[in-house]
Amino acid sequence: MCSRHFAFEVDIHGLMGAKPWLQERGIETVGVFGRSNEEPVVHPSGPIASVYFNDPDGNMLEFAARLPEKPRKRGYIPTLSEWRALHR
Repeated sequence: MCSRHFAFEVDIHGLMGAKPWLQERGIETVGVFGRSNEEPVVHPSGPIASVYFNDPDGNMLEFAARLPEKPRKRGYIPTLSEWRALHR
């Protein structure tokens, strides 16, 4: 993953629809931090759930949704489903 990118804040519903919305437009999401692109990843210190993709020029873009839980210090970047399992 590149160190510089543009992020666009969306709500969690928009984030959950991001992958199909991008795919309808011929844009594939990309995996980051060693995780696959199957679902959003969570930055625990936010906490923010994110979906990443590249624009036609190769710039990294991110759709990011703030999560209601308290920030956590984690030694890894969980997927959204892993994050939700921690907060049940």
